[in-house]
Amino acid sequence: MIASATLFGALATAAASPSPEDRRDIALSRAIVRRVGDRIWPNWSKTPFAIDLLTARGPVAIDFPKPLAPPSFPRQLEAAFPLANGVPTIVIGERQFTAAKTPTRWSVTLIHEHFHQWQYSWPAYQAAITGLALAPKSEKNAMWMLNYPFPYEEPRIDRLYNRMATSLAAAVTAIGSGHFKTRLVAYLGARGAFRRALKPNDYRYFAFQCWQEGVARYTEITVARSAAEEHKSDSAFLTDTEARALLQDSTATYASVVKRLRSNSLASEQRTDFYALGAGEALLLDEANPQWRRGYLDKRMDLGLYF
Repeated sequence: MIASATLFGALATAAASPSPEDRRDIALSRAIVRRVGDRIWPNWSKTPFAIDLLTARGPVAIDFPKPLAPPSFPRQLEAAFPLANGVPTIVIGERQFTAAKTPTRWSVTLIHEHFHQWQYSWPAYQAAITGLALAPKSEKNAMWMLNYPFPYEEPRIDRLYNRMATSLAAAVTAIGSGHFKTRLVAYLGARGAFRRALKPNDYRYFAFQCWQEGVARYTEITVARSAAEEHKSDSAFLTDTEARALLQDSTATYASVVKRLRSNSLASEQRTDFYALGAGEALLLDEANPQWRRGYLDKRMDLGLYF
């Protein structure tokens, strides 16, 4: 129900262009961020939405603020990072190439990556990353974010993490009930025990991953739910089908987070297990400290600050 023709800038190649389905799915993502994004994250709607769309016909540069011929990437990629022109850019394949197979899931995934663009556009982001002091001195890129030697397979760490994650699931699912405060206290106790078992660098890495990737996963849940709620007050915003699909997507993502917390496997899943942990903490903070998002952009990059 959203006209998309005016949303696309000049394309980097004449041979490739977005399909009508691509245009529709991207237009939905952008319309959602424009309508409800700033209620979740300050000035999110003002963040440039540059996309390197990986199509069957070749890469397509959409709304690049600085000219750049898109480099070649695997078409299954779903990521956001600065390209050679310095602009944080979403690099994503058409949905037939990615894990996000449905139109709604693909659009919400695009929003997830646009949240990363908002993070990277924070003027203090690079200084905050440097301040974590986690990158090897010899490393000149950000691969340490993926390859940091966290003690995933250490039995004591795994045991304490499991206790923390299952306590978090219990607290999140108790939101709105009389058990919430007791379960929140239990979670904070488990979190404290986990933190004390870690070396300071290892804790900073864990906290950073929850801050960056976990909150992106939380944002998927929150933005899809907020858009569906907005449709109730403005039926012209979305189609009924879009609103239902967004609410279903939000519910499914929430359920997947809770499931992962209850059946986590730090040794096998490693870094990606922190996505659910961070998302769960953000959901918990919405109840325990509703103002937490106002202070989210903090150089310590640690959700533990807000409990």
